[in-house]
Amino acid sequence: MRHLFDPLRRSGPGLLVLFVVSVAGCQRMQLTQPADPDAGLPPLQFPEEAPLGDDLDIVVIRDRRTIMLANRTPRSYTGHMLWLNREYVARINAIGVGTGNRGELLQFRNHHGESYPVATLLAPDRSERLVSADLIEPVTGRRHRLTVRTEPE
Repeated sequence: MRHLFDPLRRSGPGLLVLFVVSVAGCQRMQLTQPADPDAGLPPLQFPEEAPLGDDLDIVVIRDRRTIMLANRTPRSYTGHMLWLNREYVARINAIGVGTGNRGELLQFRNHHGESYPVATLLAPDRSERLVSADLIEPVTGRRHRLTVRTEPE
């Protein structure tokens, strides 16, 4: 008697390989808070006076609770500060070339230590629209504007 799930048994190794390949293609950005609010460090303010560098060909795409950075430049960026809406910031350990750069919006903090507002089941109106993104170079302090695109929800 044939088992009902025989076709699944035969394709099991193939499905496992497909799963591993699809998960490996999507990497998470390493985000860290720039300052610990409990450590007595001064609160971070958006660097309005920073010299403005060239606009970078990096597209920031918001999808509900996450952002994806599509780096269309030929180089990767390490140790930069990413500012969202000139209020929320996180240190980006690495932005690789391509579209596999994802991060959680809740890891971005403002100068009060509050995380980026995102909608939840009990608070659907809490979400804040993403309208601007700036990347700050760690060595020169130059500010580069990025393109922002919001996915339809």
